[in-house]
Amino acid sequence: MRTKVVSILIIIVALVSLQWRSAEGSERPIAILVGADIAPYQSAAKGAREALSGHRTLTYLLDESPDRMLHTMEKVSLVSPRAVIAIGSQAILALKANPIDAPVVFCLVIDHEDGLEVPQSWGISMHPLPREAYDRIRQVFPRSRIAIPYNPERTGALVEALVAHFRDTSIQLVPMIIRKPSEIAPVLRTMRSQFDALWLLPDGSFIDSLSARAIIEYSIDERLPILGFSEALTKNGAVLSVAGNYEDMGRQAAETARRVISGERPLRIQPPRQLDTFINVRVARILNLPVGGTFLAFADRIYPTDPDLRMP
Repeated sequence: MRTKVVSILIIIVALVSLQWRSAEGSERPIAILVGADIAPYQSAAKGAREALSGHRTLTYLLDESPDRMLHTMEKVSLVSPRAVIAIGSQAILALKANPIDAPVVFCLVIDHEDGLEVPQSWGISMHPLPREAYDRIRQVFPRSRIAIPYNPERTGALVEALVAHFRDTSIQLVPMIIRKPSEIAPVLRTMRSQFDALWLLPDGSFIDSLSARAIIEYSIDERLPILGFSEALTKNGAVLSVAGNYEDMGRQAAETARRVISGERPLRIQPPRQLDTFINVRVARILNLPVGGTFLAFADRIYPTDPDLRMP
């Protein structure tokens, strides 16, 4: 009889322990760390929350103030998240300075090599696959010499893949090594006769808000079309941008986090699976580029949004 009672007690303790661990696991949230309060990041956060329906999530918005950022990261650490979805480069900087003991999946990070420096990290790249970029670019520039400024230490592998894919097409890519903003102007002057358009890739070593504005001003002076990598660049003067869909990139990051939590080990870097194409019709017309129905048919968004402002 005593042996039977002991056995029952052991079973009860085991069941209680199992339920406690299960409850503990279900209570641990997935943290969504948003680098700044801007529309692309909020769209990605929305996609992440939708993909994590059924999971407990907590969203944290970072502040540029070091003290407030530290306070936010302390709150993230205290909830002991099962995983962290990091949206934007600022979120990666915060995680580097204040590591969290949990898998991290990032998106909308300009330099994904930075993201991969975070322990236990996976990422959704901002770079489309070469064949997908070509399919969109050739609609606007079927025969062109397109320069690509790049830093070999940051985007060297990507540019090599692009050059290889475009080699047997009617579009010639002209790699242009630039490692810092101060090198942009002299390199553009030296190589100007070798290209008819300029393709900007996400590369934080020399692309920031100031250098992007300077390049767009240069393009207007030179009547030089720019291909960009974001909706914002198209609004501000790029003729065409091809970018991952922000909301779907957040959804893709969340789905990757779920896979990691379940014990899978997916590719550490994945290309965006859904692309958006943005076109600035006004700039295209100023540069005498064709803007007929074929040009516009594949655009996800056209700028200016007011049709009355689309003429030069």
